Amino acid sequence: MASSAGTSRVPDDHGVRCGWAHNGECIAPYAQRNAGPMGGDAAAMGGYGFAANGAYGKGKGVDGTYGKGKGVGGGRGGNGRGCGSFRGRAGGGKGSRGDNGSRGDNPPLAGPCQLNPKQLSSAITKASHGLDSLLELLSKHGPVMNFIHISNMWNKMGIKLREHSSRSDWMMAHERDMTELVQYSMAIFDGCSPQGLANIAHGAACCGLEGAPAETLYKSIATHARSKLNDFKPQELANMLWAIAKAGQTAPELFSAAAKVAPPRLHLYQDQNLSNLVHAFATVSHKAPELFDAIASIANDREFLEKAAAQAIANMLWGFAKMEHTTEASLSLFNLVGGLFKQDGPRPPRTISDFKPQELVNMAWAFAMVECKCPDLFVIAAADSIQRIALFEARHLASLVHAFAIAGERSPQLFKVVAEESLLPRNLPNFRAQAIANTLCAYANAEQRAPLLFVGMAQAARKRLEEFKPLELANTLWAFSTAESEAPHLFNAVAEAVPPILHTFEPANISNMLHAFAVLCHGAPALFEAAEDEAIRQLADFKPEEIASILMAYGRIGHPAPRLFEAVAQRSSGIQQYGAQELSNIAWAFAAADARHPLFLSALRRFIVAHEAELATENLVQLQQSQLWIEHELKLQALLLPVPLRAKCAAAMRSHAVHPSKLQGDVRDEVALLEPHWQEELILDEGPSIDIALPTRRVAVEVDGPNHYISHGIGQYHRPTGKTNFKRRLLKALGWLPVSVPSFEWQNLRDRASRQEYLLHKLREVEGPPSR
Repeated sequence: MASSAGTSRVPDDHGVRCGWAHNGECIAPYAQRNAGPMGGDAAAMGGYGFAANGAYGKGKGVDGTYGKGKGVGGGRGGNGRGCGSFRGRAGGGKGSRGDNGSRGDNPPLAGPCQLNPKQLSSAITKASHGLDSLLELLSKHGPVMNFIHISNMWNKMGIKLREHSSRSDWMMAHERDMTELVQYSMAIFDGCSPQGLANIAHGAACCGLEGAPAETLYKSIATHARSKLNDFKPQELANMLWAIAKAGQTAPELFSAAAKVAPPRLHLYQDQNLSNLVHAFATVSHKAPELFDAIASIANDREFLEKAAAQAIANMLWGFAKMEHTTEASLSLFNLVGGLFKQDGPRPPRTISDFKPQELVNMAWAFAMVECKCPDLFVIAAADSIQRIALFEARHLASLVHAFAIAGERSPQLFKVVAEESLLPRNLPNFRAQAIANTLCAYANAEQRAPLLFVGMAQAARKRLEEFKPLELANTLWAFSTAESEAPHLFNAVAEAVPPILHTFEPANISNMLHAFAVLCHGAPALFEAAEDEAIRQLADFKPEEIASILMAYGRIGHPAPRLFEAVAQRSSGIQQYGAQELSNIAWAFAAADARHPLFLSALRRFIVAHEAELATENLVQLQQSQLWIEHELKLQALLLPVPLRAKCAAAMRSHAVHPSKLQGDVRDEVALLEPHWQEELILDEGPSIDIALPTRRVAVEVDGPNHYISHGIGQYHRPTGKTNFKRRLLKALGWLPVSVPSFEWQNLRDRASRQEYLLHKLREVEGPPSR
């Protein structure tokens, strides 16, 4: 292979087949001095010499002239054409040029080195059969390719693979070929120009090169590029950094060096170069505040923005937002961009339709993330997106509503149209895991109801379950629970798939996932058991809100987790980091789970008192329930809150709004026929309310709908939730006899006689027949 030192280096496995010279010195193992087809003494003089069969040699005469011949072995100089497919070149005598060679009689020859460098470049450029032709050229000529050939090869492969429908499959099928190309590339880096390095990096990124070969290639590119950064042209530097970032590599030393080299020459960069720089640094999360401010200052020009490509504007804004670069210069840029879309006359300087779907959603997301208030932009973007919605792919639809949700922009019509478009057969199968998670979270956060969308996304998620990363899966489940949209088949699949891989989940993912199961009352014993073990293992890494959330999940669903509660209780020193919300959640969870740890509860009490001013009504209601547990079940008066605070808690619980259901009304009507002394929604002095109370008999009839029971699938109810059991325990502790009327039992009673008999049976179970 070529060497910048002046001597060509040929890989060992090719040294016996061919040779070529660089900078005047020839290595031609088969170039014989006297009668070889390379043309006598000439082949040893310099230029290019190759093996006898299927090769060519270029010999230089003693006086510096060239003789060229084609045929059996190349005639004596001149230009001759033979039937052979190779060239043999002979140098003329001193000071003279050889005569024209006669036509040779050889049949076409085949071999690894049929083309000269110029012909090889042309063959790569014009590869007639696409990727197959390129691989054939690589197989035949790879060992003798110089950096021009290698960079051209990467460039052409990148172009053909960039939009290839099965790029990853193709790369996997040709792993050996691509590894070989990487090896050839590594061998020519010493003499490679900045343009060559940039082209190789860019081509490899477009090919989707991954794994160890990619890491090796880009690490070598970064090493060689650092020593010649000052020689890179703006486009070359921007493209190389973009490619490294695109390939998922980091190269921190190269990026740091580039951040210092680029600013003085930024005035030479075109809009797309600036955009690629910002995009690259943001993609690898490499902070470069001085560079970003310098770019923002250049871009912060109305004339620049009016002429810049829409993609360049969108990517720059995306990069600033991704890096949370919100200096005065960058925010000024955001405000200026937002102003471009305002109606200053018959037509604004830029229209939102200038931006392709991906560019539009990137820009919208950027404005949302930096909290730049530009409502006009979102109104215009919503209207334009609705008109062009058929052009949006699945990933665009997901990103669009995600951006609007982050920005807090309510656009019901947009969300409605996106939901309908997402469910179309051409889109729904193309929603990948991240897009599913982002879409559902957007609807949940924006409080936009779309029940059919959630049904469709649940089906799509089940089919792609193995693609989900822990965060994406947890967010998806969270969205279902927040939207109160049940997806039993999806949750069953998750409950079965997750336990073996739970060690890959971070604390936030674990707590959010269990929270979703608990809110939707979906039973998953194996998952909750595995999660208890994993939570204990990672407990030191849990944040206060995550500990509170996971304990609430166990308390709410009623799955016992004594070891987890004990582990939390033993870490009472960490309570000082908790806020009012976390403290009240934990107090309720310990009470619901009947987790009796007096020392921990004592510490919890101290910090609750310290945070009294921060307690919201919801917190006070939770604390009142925990106080009733401490007083009537634990019977530990010393752990009770101060009397004034307890009074606030009880008052908050008594004022807590209740909304009787239609089912409760039906049961009430039947109870009234059996017992004249009844009262609906009786609120006790201690705070709890009773659905239908029979005060004279101290009977509490609780009408329990589906969310009071654990389900494992559609209509498969099993046992009361932890929350439901906790209320029954409190009522019993306060001297009442709780009677449960589950909805799934009541709905099977078809006439009044059966309903009356059912209620009589329930009442007899607790204290005998009611008085008439």
